[in-house]
Amino acid sequence: MGNPNVQSRVQGILNEELNPYRCECEVLRDASVVVCVHEPESPERCLTVAGISDSDCRNEATVRQLARSIRDDLLALFERHGLFAANPVPRDES
Repeated sequence: MGNPNVQSRVQGILNEELNPYRCECEVLRDASVVVCVHEPESPERCLTVAGISDSDCRNEATVRQLARSIRDDLLALFERHGLFAANPVPRDES
């Protein structure tokens, strides 16, 4: 995923799937990926997911699966802390 076009495509899919939350992807030297999920219209970070392998980003289907996993993590985080996000986490419609 060192290719900036691939990184941009992955970030675009994550942003689409997790809308209204915003995602930023960063590729580390070891080729693993870090995804930071931010509150809508705020720089505040809700969740950081590290250690994502290159294989989790190899095609659209695996990236959408990654987005579902991140969505589940967001829901669990809000439920565990008794938080109610101003912008609800989008539910998986599939």
